[in-house]
Amino acid sequence: MWTSFLRLRIYLTWCLLNQGKSSIEDDYSSVCSTLKLKPDLLDIYEYKIDSDNMTQHDTALRDTFAAYYPSKLTLPIADDGNASDNIPIFPPTDWRRLNSYQWPPWRIDLWHEIVHQVEDQILNEHGESWAEAISYVAEKFSVDQKTIEGLM
Repeated sequence: MWTSFLRLRIYLTWCLLNQGKSSIEDDYSSVCSTLKLKPDLLDIYEYKIDSDNMTQHDTALRDTFAAYYPSKLTLPIADDGNASDNIPIFPPTDWRRLNSYQWPPWRIDLWHEIVHQVEDQILNEHGESWAEAISYVAEKFSVDQKTIEGLM
């Protein structure tokens, strides 16, 4: 009986993780389209603190922080299913960070890294133009710059 239960739990975790990945990929694609960005490789993975393994895109599974590189955006998610708990709509209808339905942790991380992508692809100044990138995102989504800053 325990073996069947364990198999079911593994299967359900796999289903939730894949549903979450699909939601994240859809959100990323939509944001890139709105911001006129060229989508980069999006490496979404369940992080494992004690692992020495790598993802299929050469990201260490122990990396717990999202990151943007000029050719890849990495997005670690917890094994508690936080990628699929909330599947927010696009574009967001509520821009308050405290709205956990519209802004689950994965979305905040994703959009933060997308601001770095704007710095790189639109402003050609990665790491040098955060305020300008925030302004660009706010303008494209017709919201106040302070609103976007509050999310990051």
